[in-house]
Amino acid sequence: MGEMAAGLAHELNQPLAAIVNYTQGCVRRIAQAPGTSQHELLEALRQVTQQAQRAGEIIRHLRNFVSKSGQQLSRTAFNPLIRNVLNIAAMEVRKNRVVVRLRLSEPLPEIEVDIIQIEQVLLNLIRNGIEAMAASTDPKELLIRTTKNERNEVEFSITDHGEGIPSEADFARVFDAFFTTKSQGMGMGLAISRSIIEAHHGKLWVRRNTTQGVTFYFTLPAAPE
Repeated sequence: MGEMAAGLAHELNQPLAAIVNYTQGCVRRIAQAPGTSQHELLEALRQVTQQAQRAGEIIRHLRNFVSKSGQQLSRTAFNPLIRNVLNIAAMEVRKNRVVVRLRLSEPLPEIEVDIIQIEQVLLNLIRNGIEAMAASTDPKELLIRTTKNERNEVEFSITDHGEGIPSEADFARVFDAFFTTKSQGMGMGLAISRSIIEAHHGKLWVRRNTTQGVTFYFTLPAAPE
């Protein structure tokens, strides 16, 4: 029950933080520029609505995942999921002055997944990369790649140039629930992500880069013919 509660809190943090950012932006615009156009405010409010709806979807899908009541599988292309998640994370990317570079292979096999769950994995890994580079000097760069491997699986990787994981003990525990090297946080993101990927018959792992930072990888099987 403790892991479920912590996991739910972790997953809801992103959309709730986005709602706060968008509403604060609206307040600032109204206070500092009374003539702010309706179009600008409506766009911000649309984003608030989208993030609130996403929070509801996260609750429903995570509840299904924890209760084993079944994933809501959909056949889909993979690369568009990445672009959608980057749109969700756009404010955090800009705020932290991160440059995202994409090397997305086409065509890739379609996958059959619970879209909300896989998007949460992508969001967790992107946020993890951003946070890893928080103390780094510019340029801060995330490299995101997709490809098809020799087993006809879709393979995703995300490379950051942050501080990395210097301790072997920490490296061995990086996917453990409630383990974190951060001063704030509950250490649930990677544990949840691994559980979700494995529930989709994939694999999630991490490697140190030769220079600095780390690269996270995961695979997902191609959808059946």
